[in-house]
Amino acid sequence: MTIRRKLVFLMVFGVACSFGFIFGWTESDPIQITVRSFIRAGDALQITVQIEDASAGDTATITIANGLNFIDETLVLGTGGIAVWDIEAEVITQAGTSYIITTYGDWVDRIPLKVLPLKSGHIDLFSSANNIVSYGEDSTTIMMLPEDKWGNIPSSADQFDVRVIYPDTNRIMGKFDLIGGIGLYKLIHHQLNK
Repeated sequence: MTIRRKLVFLMVFGVACSFGFIFGWTESDPIQITVRSFIRAGDALQITVQIEDASAGDTATITIANGLNFIDETLVLGTGGIAVWDIEAEVITQAGTSYIITTYGDWVDRIPLKVLPLKSGHIDLFSSANNIVSYGEDSTTIMMLPEDKWGNIPSSADQFDVRVIYPDTNRIMGKFDLIGGIGLYKLIHHQLNK
């Protein structure tokens, strides 16, 4: 074997030993959380926590950070280090990414929970003009503030249609552009001439 091959072999062996040392000495997280990856705002939720080598009667603390709300619980582990937390409906109401944080001794585990908004149940409409001439001789921007029953803004996948019918039966149809939860639609008087 040439000196060059011996050096390459020693370098490869050294790198392999380093990776083996790094990954061989890392301890695995003893906390296992089983939960759905997403829910709709207001849905009930069941979280199962299992902790390796825990004894029946040990406790773990769990927190759900949901928007500005923090929902805390102390779980008493049963046989096999397992505990189940059933969260009632209408408790987790803020849409967005929430976090489930579980603590047992010095171990902490965090997992995300996606909370989806419901369909919009309330819509406020505003106009940039004090009034709109009924036969379409004026232009304005119509602003829409939709929200679900919990006050969440709609998903960006939701679409809102505009249908304008003037007294002379002329019609305009379009869609609101959703930007950060606010819907905008420009109603321009020359649309009637198209």
